Amino acid sequence: MIIDFTSWEASDYAAWWGAIIASFALIWNVVVFLRSGARIKIVVTPNMELQPPIPGSEGQKYIFVKAVNTGSSATTITHFYGFTASSHFERFRKRINQFIINGDGSYNKLPAKLEPGEEWIGLAIQDDELLKEKLVYYGIYHNQKDKPVCKKVKFGS
Repeated sequence: MIIDFTSWEASDYAAWWGAIIASFALIWNVVVFLRSGARIKIVVTPNMELQPPIPGSEGQKYIFVKAVNTGSSATTITHFYGFTASSHFERFRKRINQFIINGDGSYNKLPAKLEPGEEWIGLAIQDDELLKEKLVYYGIYHNQKDKPVCKKVKFGS
């Protein structure tokens, strides 16, 4: 079937124009809905030292975790979390060793409310036993998601 545009009137063009614009508006509303809420970005940096060091912990290495809320609504960080796995296959099978990092009061204060644009900083003591695992992940749990937001720790260069 061939459409004959010569027989169209102004109302036909207006109807098509309205349908196209309404379709784009619907797509845009779906995108906005899917991207709304809290969105947490994680940065994990190993081999960090505190300056000035805490007395009695000179030379201690830490894993620095920064969580930034890049979303449009506030969230609350509830847990500072980590896990290890011996391979990607074991991680896929959920055969992982999970752990929660407990804060000493000066760092890792939880729960912590994170408004849009704010950041939270956590420190974990870098354990040599952890370095033996192939995959090490650190992250957080927050109240807007059922699963943790994690990032792989890249040791070495």
